[in-house]
This record gives sequence, C-alpha cells and structure tokens, in this order.
Amino acid sequence: MNLQESASTVVGTDVNPAATRRARDRGVEAVTTDLAHGLKGEFDLVVFNPPYLPDTDETPDDALDAALAGGESGVETAERFVEDLPRLLSPEGSAFVVASSHGDVDRLKKTARKKGFVVDVAARDRFFFEDIVVLHLEPR
Repeated sequence: MNLQESASTVVGTDVNPAATRRARDRGVEAVTTDLAHGLKGEFDLVVFNPPYLPDTDETPDDALDAALAGGESGVETAERFVEDLPRLLSPEGSAFVVASSHGDVDRLKKTARKKGFVVDVAARDRFFFEDIVVLHLEPR
C-alpha cells in the first residue's frame, strides 16, 4: 500500500538532513527534527522505526551507529518518542513502533502503558540474529 495514495497527508521526520532531503526528492513532505519535535497537529496514524539496538557508547561513532543505536537498553529513543506521542495522536488514532528483541521491549511496553496506551504486538518476525517486533499503541 502506498500511504501517499491513501492518506490525505504523509509527513516524515529524521534528524539526518540527508535523509529528509532524500524523502523530499521522492515526494514525501519531510522535516529535519529530533523525533517529532518539529511537528504540530494530530495524526490518525503514526509509524515509527527508531534506532533500536542497545549501545553503551555515549557518542555515536558515525551516522550508521546513530541510526541503529537506541540507547543503553535499545529503547531510550523509542521511549522519548512515546512520551511525546499523546501530543501527536488523535483520540481515535494509533501508532506502530518497531523494536528489536535485543532491546528491552518489555520496558518500552511499560512506558507506553504509563502514557495511557493499550499495547499489543502487531507483528513479529525473525531476521538473522534478532526478532523484530512491531508494537501497536492505541489510546485508552
């Protein structure tokens, strides 16, 4: 499914200006910002593929490390996003967040529940050395 054909508005964000430039080149409105800080308004659907691998380095070594390392437990970046999600999501909306079995998925679920979301596992698949999990979050 092409979201641009089925949604009235599609917006992407990334902290990397090269990534947002590439998205705009492909016809997607994109904002260079940390997580969703540069967005305003309510969204019916939010899809978030954060950096989700554990990393104990204080400073990313390169752009690839920054794109993959989600904090010491692998979920700190996703938690920051979930903390801000109530501001972005319409009351009838839902969000999907990608996580890795190498990260503390239970901790991320707990954070989402504390923010008032019902959390379910929407999908799970095994890739090489990890399970990729997609969490579905809906406001209570």
